[in-house]
Amino acid sequence: MASKKTAQKTVKEVTFIARIEFKCDHRKVVYLVRSSNGVDQYETSMFDGKATGCTCPSRKPCKHMKGAEQKEAARPFAAKRLPEWTTKLVETGKLQAPVKPAKTEKVESSTIQPIESKDLATKGNLNSAPTSAKMPAWLAVLPSRQQALAS
Repeated sequence: MASKKTAQKTVKEVTFIARIEFKCDHRKVVYLVRSSNGVDQYETSMFDGKATGCTCPSRKPCKHMKGAEQKEAARPFAAKRLPEWTTKLVETGKLQAPVKPAKTEKVESSTIQPIESKDLATKGNLNSAPTSAKMPAWLAVLPSRQQALAS
């Protein structure tokens, strides 16, 4: 009977050159990775912590994708959300780190207070010409739109 190997596969060493995070959507990340020959560079794209593609010619998922997933998972929470300058301010104590809002319980009220309704038509006559008391003298001399259209 053949024995089964229970050893786990280890991810080969991957050299990361840069990490690029999209400003419009922080879930989108691209890692610039150096190849094993030390000359070529590949781009490994990720979405929400999962590798979605790599430009290397090997089979997918490649060692670059697995390494990028591990590197992204090892990043601390604050570094995933805050830019570097903000992290430095948090470390010096000049800025507080964001805190998740506490869950609030829904309170059911048995009595609902009626909202006072206001009739906007009585608030001001928005669809008619302004009164002469509010209108400047130079504007009162100009013909109205209806008079201009009639002539």
